[in-house]
Amino acid sequence: MRYQALLIDADNTLFDFDRAERRAIQAVADRAGISDPDFPQIYHEINAGYWRKLEKGLITQNQLKIQRFRDVARRYALSLPPEALLETFMGVLSRSGDLYPGAADFLRQVSAHMPVAIVTNGVAETQHGRFDASPIMPCVKHLVISGEVGCAKPDPRLIQRALSLLNVAPAHALMIGDGLYSDMLCANRARVDAYWYNPASLPAPTDLRLAGIVHNYAECLAACLT
Repeated sequence: MRYQALLIDADNTLFDFDRAERRAIQAVADRAGISDPDFPQIYHEINAGYWRKLEKGLITQNQLKIQRFRDVARRYALSLPPEALLETFMGVLSRSGDLYPGAADFLRQVSAHMPVAIVTNGVAETQHGRFDASPIMPCVKHLVISGEVGCAKPDPRLIQRALSLLNVAPAHALMIGDGLYSDMLCANRARVDAYWYNPASLPAPTDLRLAGIVHNYAECLAACLT
């Protein structure tokens, strides 16, 4: 086999983050009394803006956590403080560890051949709440979370941290993830082979180096065991 370790993204690669986030957003709306049908989209726009700032190193993880809900509270003139909105959101999200069908079996098969590290952007306490009790964790040797490392993908330090923990050289690892300008760009910067998890068969970018495109877990397994 060419590879000695798998680095893999978590959300929207193994875990159905969209489903979990929908529950958390609805819980915030219920607690705050927000009836606006556009609220989920408005939240997504606010949240995405702050994540882009984090990925560029313009804000910290702690600033991201609260400022998005300050914007929500301001937008809807809420009497609830943003800290209460954050508490509700993170409480629901941290209990939501929905895996995609086939994800656990894929990791069990890979981990029989090589160590696996999850490399994920996210708030540490939320990610631990979602992942630590997951049935996949016996297959995962290390969990590398941006909130604990102090930087976010595409900063190559996340992948470099995983490589160091696994004691594997960049040339002997591969990264699988759904995020082009988080996962794939991070892998490019860390000089690790990048496999784009693309179940929707979206057009491939021309400005990133992709070692391959995988559409399902069977193709992911084949890439690992090449």
